Amino acid sequence: MTTDNTDITFPGHSASSLDEASVHRIRKGTKQLRARLQLLRQLEGRHHETEQLRNSVKELAHLLAAQRDADVMADALQDMIARTEDLEVQQLLASLREELKPEPLAAKERKRIHKLISEINRSSKKLDSHKHESAEIDKILDARLAALCAMGRELLQTNDWEALHDWRKQVKKLMYQYQLKTALTPKILFVFEHLSELGSHLGHINDMSILESFVRGQEIRTARAHDLNLFTKVHQLIEMRRQEELSDCRKVFQAIDNLQ
Repeated sequence: MTTDNTDITFPGHSASSLDEASVHRIRKGTKQLRARLQLLRQLEGRHHETEQLRNSVKELAHLLAAQRDADVMADALQDMIARTEDLEVQQLLASLREELKPEPLAAKERKRIHKLISEINRSSKKLDSHKHESAEIDKILDARLAALCAMGRELLQTNDWEALHDWRKQVKKLMYQYQLKTALTPKILFVFEHLSELGSHLGHINDMSILESFVRGQEIRTARAHDLNLFTKVHQLIEMRRQEELSDCRKVFQAIDNLQ
């Protein structure tokens, strides 16, 4: 196994100034590392050192989840403002965006994030000592791709957003695991690129689901019929975007599934 094609470290910065770009980079790093650790578990079984690292990465992702969700919803609402010409709906979307400002991280949380990043950077360097034959990795990746496709054939014909969210996690992990390959053949590059695109569309679907929950929470605060009608239009915009992404998912998935 190699790290030549994967950046599993986290950006050096002060944990007290976690802007949107920093949170995105760190969370991407956690996903890459968790994918690598999952592959190591399949190759070697469970080891205390790697399981401890897995728990640290999981905790770090959890600490940053609220800020990440707020950033994503803010971007989605801005996109929806551009997609509608209804001025009242635009005003509602803008007001919802203003409500998204998350509580700043407490000093204790910032300190913990900084410590976790340092620990993870230090521990992840030790993973370079884990060496495995390419054939071993290929066998696992081929089996996981086949299982992924079997699930996708059913899930992509439904509107089961929660199940698609769980499937998205598997898609992203497999994508990062393909990125660990040293011999990037045309087929491997094809699979990696399509898994990346599929994961992106599935991610947008999940972002819409997160936004939908937030909007429903704001909606229950009003009893005015006119306002409720505007909220209905917002839900329609969310569903329209979600269905667009689902349609794109099916097209990208078909290209991957055709390889099976």
